[in-house]
Amino acid sequence: NFQLQAYDDLIENVGDFHADFYAFHAPFSKLPIKCMQQIIQKRWIKHINNLPKLKKNQLGSSLLKKLDYFMHDVTILPEWLYLKLRERGYSSESLEKVSYKLIRNFKGKVLPQLRVPSHFGNMYNASIWAQIIYILEEYAHANDIIYFGSYGSGATCISGLLKVKPDFKKIVRKPPKINDFINNKVRKTVKEYELLKQGKVSPHIKLGKIVEHERNNHRGFTLYFCDKGCIIPNYKGLNRCPKGHSGFHKMFFPLFAVLNSKPIESTNNGDLSHLAKGLVRITGNVTKGSSLEYEIRRVENKQETNPTAIGLLNWTPVYIPTHIIY
Repeated sequence: NFQLQAYDDLIENVGDFHADFYAFHAPFSKLPIKCMQQIIQKRWIKHINNLPKLKKNQLGSSLLKKLDYFMHDVTILPEWLYLKLRERGYSSESLEKVSYKLIRNFKGKVLPQLRVPSHFGNMYNASIWAQIIYILEEYAHANDIIYFGSYGSGATCISGLLKVKPDFKKIVRKPPKINDFINNKVRKTVKEYELLKQGKVSPHIKLGKIVEHERNNHRGFTLYFCDKGCIIPNYKGLNRCPKGHSGFHKMFFPLFAVLNSKPIESTNNGDLSHLAKGLVRITGNVTKGSSLEYEIRRVENKQETNPTAIGLLNWTPVYIPTHIIY
């Protein structure tokens, strides 16, 4: 419903529109398809009701274009649509042609970007933007319109339209690209995944000091945290530890780094106080001088006793060895 409400809100503010691509928040790949089906069935059906009745076997190219426009170039042919068109005199042969055309458009405008969530799973707020970047890198052309329905599995959803600028290729051709991350992924078996999910297998975490890689070009992000490693919001009035701990530290995490110390063994118990000492979490077979790349991973503090903190999702960068620097 949040996606539908956001769609309605956009229509109310900008009027009806045509988009070349449709991207939705995708914690899993099926959700965007369901969102698109909801929009088609509950919002676009009025376009079908406005179609004129036809004589049997009469289907001109102009009507195909009209139907194509009405359906915004992206749909599938569910049973209700089939029945609506049958009522207006479309033959089975004509329906097959329409179905093929619309399904082809659906595959071209909704499905390609679903390669991203199908490989990475739930990236939360990054989900929609990673899909949009993938569209720009692999499929978009200048002046294309991208409809997006952002985070919609919680309490709100925002929709909008993006227009691709003529010189966008200058930006998106710079590595790394989404496909680079997909190609660098390591496949896990179902058994391995289940063991990780159950907590029976966990990565061997070490600590170490890093410096920015000479080819990183200042890519990365900055975090603020307390003496215990809790993230502190970078907002005036909220820039304090949510758990009441003391200390205020600032640290830049480069996308690509070099291990500048010998790795230090760690218990991996969720304690993040090492951040205040300028240390980061590292996994894999590394030595001083190893090239590293960060990932964002969830951290669970099994020793947490504060009832207001138990169950909170905590995330922190973890550096892994890499031989590819973009």
